[in-house]
Amino acid sequence: MTQEQKRIKLAEAFGMTGWEEARALPDYFNDLNAVHDLRAKLTDRQREVFSHYLAYSELPDEGYIGYIELPPIDAFDVINSPADVQAEALGKTLNLW
Repeated sequence: MTQEQKRIKLAEAFGMTGWEEARALPDYFNDLNAVHDLRAKLTDRQREVFSHYLAYSELPDEGYIGYIELPPIDAFDVINSPADVQAEALGKTLNLW
């Protein structure tokens, strides 16, 4: 899936409609403010999954978060993740790709 297709999927997942071209969408992979706007809409459970994706890239048995032993998350690395890493984690959190 191309980054452009991922931008469209993220926008649709968060209810964005009415855009005609992908150029009109926020650039989630390069704009931390755009990613922040999406993160603010996550549920508590989605935030937990999102944080683990940021910390680990991939989750073992995603449905078992909280029931499996994971190493502690480095909060500094999570907080300072670049936009492209956060956008990728959002897509994985929402099972968009």
